[in-house]
Amino acid sequence: MPISRDRLPILGLLAAIAVLAGAGILFLALHREVPVVRASAVVDSGADLRLERGAAINAALPVTADTSPRPPGRLIIRSIGVNAAVVPVGVDSAGAMGVPTQSADTAWYKFGPSPGDAGDAVIDGHLDWYDTARAVFFNLKDLRPGDDIEVQRVDGTSHHFKVTDVKSVAYNATVPGLFARGGPPRLSLITCGGKWDMRLGMYVQRVIVDSSMVS
Repeated sequence: MPISRDRLPILGLLAAIAVLAGAGILFLALHREVPVVRASAVVDSGADLRLERGAAINAALPVTADTSPRPPGRLIIRSIGVNAAVVPVGVDSAGAMGVPTQSADTAWYKFGPSPGDAGDAVIDGHLDWYDTARAVFFNLKDLRPGDDIEVQRVDGTSHHFKVTDVKSVAYNATVPGLFARGGPPRLSLITCGGKWDMRLGMYVQRVIVDSSMVS
C-alpha cells in the first residue's frame, strides 16, 4: 500500500531517532570503561612446566599496551648449545603459564618483565616433548654459576645474564622472587626435572636457573 505524504515526515523523524539512538549505543560501547584484565596466576594442574599459583601472585598485575615490555626474540646459551626462538605466552585455560608448542622453542611469560627490565623475567622450555626425547632445555640442569646467557630482544637490544644458581624444587614449591616485577633485572629459566609420576601425569620437580644481568 502506498504511504501518504502526511506520514512521510513522521516516518522520517522516527528513522532519524533510531539512527541517533544506534549511534549513541555505539558511542557508549566504544567509550565505556573497559575492565582491566589481570593476568592469571600460574598453577600446577598436571601438565608440563606448570608452577603453583602462589609463585605468580605478584605477576597478576594489569599490563597495558603503553607499558608492555619489549619482548625477547632469541635465547642463546652457548655452554649447553641452546640457540632458540623465544615466543611470548600468557596463561592457558587452566590458569597455567603457557609453554612453547615446538620442542625447539622457548617461551617468555609476557605478563611479567622482559629480560633486561626491572624484575624477574621468566622463560620456560621443554625437557622432552612428543617429537623428541631431548628438547631445548634438556641440558638446562648442567648450567653452572658464572655461565653466560644472552637474550636478544626484538627492539634490537641484547642483554647478557650470569648464572647465579641452579636448583631443583618440587613441582608445587613456592619459589621466592619468581615472577617478581621489581628489583634488579634478573632472568629465570625453568624446565621439568626429577621422575615422571604416572598418577600425576607430570615430572615431580622443576629445574630453575637463576641469573642476574651483567650487561
